[in-house]
This record gives sequence, structure tokens and C-alpha cells, in this order.
Amino acid sequence: MALDLKENSGLLFKNKRKNRDDPETEKWSDYQGEALIDGQSYWMNAWIKESRSDGSKFMSLSFKLKEQKSQAISGGSKSNRNDMDDEIPF
Repeated sequence: MALDLKENSGLLFKNKRKNRDDPETEKWSDYQGEALIDGQSYWMNAWIKESRSDGSKFMSLSFKLKEQKSQAISGGSKSNRNDMDDEIPF
């Protein structure tokens, strides 16, 4: 999803794929989104948690550079993908 983010801001959306009754999705974030920080695009995740001391609720956040995620999915750097550009004879 292409979002028009302003510098040092982000957007979070409720994670509709998370099923609280399914133990496999228990660790999935409650919210997902994007942020733009210092000109870099980040994936953003948030979990709603509860304090052990007084039971108050808070959000825990994580940020991951978008470039890191795309490299992990593709299996490496862009140069590795170019090695597969052999001609197919048919």
C-alpha cells in the first residue's frame, strides 16, 4: 500500500489477520503500518500489552527497515538476482 507519509510520522492499522483464539497467531502484532524516519521507510508493528505491576495497558512498538525485509524475502542482495538472467533457448 502506497502511503503519503510526512517525515518522522507513521500510520498503524489494526491487524485483521490476527485471530486471538488461534495460538499460532498469538505473537502476531495487534497493529501494522509504516513510518518515515530520516528519509528511510520502515515497517512498523505494535502490540497492546498490560503492565504486570498495576495492570495498565500500553503499546510496544517495533520498526524494521523496508529494505531489510525485501532482501530477506528475495534471499539476498540485488546482485544475486541478476545472476539468474540467463537466456532461455525456447
